[in-house]
Amino acid sequence: MSDRLTCGHRFLLLLACGIALLPLHAVADNLPVTDPTRPPQTSSAVKAMTAFDSLLLYSTHVSTTRKSAVINNQAVTTGSRIAGAVVTEIVQGRVSLRRGSEVIVLQLFPSPIKRPAKDPT
Repeated sequence: MSDRLTCGHRFLLLLACGIALLPLHAVADNLPVTDPTRPPQTSSAVKAMTAFDSLLLYSTHVSTTRKSAVINNQAVTTGSRIAGAVVTEIVQGRVSLRRGSEVIVLQLFPSPIKRPAKDPT
């Protein structure tokens, strides 16, 4: 017997492989598309360790005229209520909340290391 496939056998083999891969194409079409510019839900947002563990801080915006944050995909400002808690303070990368006598601080990242710029001369 010959070890070589005839042209007809090659065609049938390729056709069978193509038919076998069709379900994979349908599965790939149904996968959710994620936004690569959106912050990750687990690595950059720090979860609270108390009754606030369902709150995730996604971002903060602090300017001279306005302070806001995004917690659980909801925009909040100082005084806003979310999950039964009141936002008491918003600073760069951190939000403080109060529910009754309990206070929690949600933080995005550890404090950045700030160094003076080197003199170019």
